[in-house]
Amino acid sequence: MERIHFRRSIFIKLCTVFFFIILTLFLIGYSVYNWGINKVRDEIIQNVCVTNQNFSYNLNNELKRIITLQYELTNDWDLTKLSTGIGSFNSYEKSLVVLHVRDKISAIKTSSQLIDGIKVIIPSIDKTIGTNTIGEITPDCFNLINTYKDMDNKQIIYYNNQLLLISEYPQIYYKRGLQPNFLIFATISTFNINKFLDNMSIHEESNGFICSNSRDMLMGSNGDNEIHYRIKQLIDDNQGKKINLNTRYVKDTYMLTEKIKGKKYLIVYSDTGVEDIKLVRYIPDNVAFGDLNIYSIIMWIFAMVSIFLIIIFSKSLYNTIHEPLKKLVDAFDKIEHIESVVTIEHHRKDEFKYIYDSFNKMSCKLHNLIEQVYKQKILVQKSELKQLQAQINPHFLYNSFIMLKNRIEAEDIEFASEFCSELGSFFMFITRNKKDIVPLKNEVEHAVTYSKIQHARFSNRLTIKLDELPKVFENLLVPKIILQPILENAFEHTLENMEDGGILEMIYEKNDNYLDIIISDNGEIEDDKIIQMENNLNRTDIEVTGMINIHKRLKLIYSEKYGLVLSRSKYGGLKVTIRIPIDGSEVETNV
Repeated sequence: MERIHFRRSIFIKLCTVFFFIILTLFLIGYSVYNWGINKVRDEIIQNVCVTNQNFSYNLNNELKRIITLQYELTNDWDLTKLSTGIGSFNSYEKSLVVLHVRDKISAIKTSSQLIDGIKVIIPSIDKTIGTNTIGEITPDCFNLINTYKDMDNKQIIYYNNQLLLISEYPQIYYKRGLQPNFLIFATISTFNINKFLDNMSIHEESNGFICSNSRDMLMGSNGDNEIHYRIKQLIDDNQGKKINLNTRYVKDTYMLTEKIKGKKYLIVYSDTGVEDIKLVRYIPDNVAFGDLNIYSIIMWIFAMVSIFLIIIFSKSLYNTIHEPLKKLVDAFDKIEHIESVVTIEHHRKDEFKYIYDSFNKMSCKLHNLIEQVYKQKILVQKSELKQLQAQINPHFLYNSFIMLKNRIEAEDIEFASEFCSELGSFFMFITRNKKDIVPLKNEVEHAVTYSKIQHARFSNRLTIKLDELPKVFENLLVPKIILQPILENAFEHTLENMEDGGILEMIYEKNDNYLDIIISDNGEIEDDKIIQMENNLNRTDIEVTGMINIHKRLKLIYSEKYGLVLSRSKYGGLKVTIRIPIDGSEVETNV
């Protein structure tokens, strides 16, 4: 019986189906998880962008409000008289005007948390009016006045690590190469910017800054400066994806992620609307999306549980189905090779117990039936052999005695003596040897003895050629009386009718797994007769002859591929090939 390949077993098929079911559920779960994670991630990014844009909008309003207040101050009449010298002031009046101007700029300062201080520089009177001090123009202020005219961005400048909001009066003087009457500038320090950025912090670990490419400005010291400058470089290179936000603020907001110093960051920046100043906020990726990691862990747990379930299911399936089925297949394999009674033990009370009990009953019945049929077949073959011996002996004995009588009458005592000895050996082999299986050497000797007896009768018209049996095959076990009946058939049905020139030959041919003993003669026989004799070997509805008996015994003892093969000989007569296996152990197994 062909063994079932492991890959085609029911166990593998069931495990494969279960695996694909779990895999399908896992892929569906993973797709939903991915969709949910991306949805939540987008929402988090959206919230960060909206927050950043709102603060950017507030910063825009605050800066524009300060600039507006400064411009309103440039129209102050007291400041105009003070800077242009209109009217005449005594010291007291002049002091009152200066204090009045200081009060106004102090009101502007207190109106905004961003302003660190406000100063008015009046070159004509060499005065600097500040919120805290009033004095002469300092060298630093002179330097600002001299460099201010060459600056491209005159309204908002980055000077000495400070953001200055400047308003001059009159504004057209610088365009004409003239010095303005006075400058008003509000100072916004890094400290105040940091306070503003702290108010917009979404997470404790988030940081921010404002920057401007045209001013080479970066303000915001809370955090790593190396990270700040790397982010500013990305912004200056226009990196980032534009986020479409449904808000009242029309300026653009961008988002990007970048790994800096071995750590991944979510970076959001918005145009403030104040020239090219941008408000930047960056958050560590694991902080921004920290809660999402829990879902990632849950997904991995789900995956591990799925794998564990597959292993448990496979193990359970192997123990409950595959192993019992394998027992059953192995038992059928043993029955196929006709071993002893095969039974299967099973202690669990399930479907397999019913199958095993039925199998055990079937195995016992099958074994009994095989034993009965086999024994009956052997008995029939033995009966046919005994019957064949009974048929051969009287006929052969009659012819031999006639031959012996003639030789005695002719007073050929020496021949008669030798003939009697050969005849005695012949009948001794038949009558005294009760075994059905004999060594091939003994069987060949018996055939040679028979040939000598027959040759004595037909010596003047017959040539007998008997090859010597190779020593390697002398102890090969064969059924008893398989050669002599075939020789007898050649003598009686072909050679006996020939007056001279008769040939009888017996040779041996070794092949890979079997030995052919070939007996040939040159008697007259038609092709149809050979075909009929060949067909009769396997028929059961005809009288059992010597050749049919031999053929059946060989097939019974060995297997279907052994027995007799009939064909035309090279001498023109009948050729009988007796095919037996070289391995004699088959005889011991089947007898």
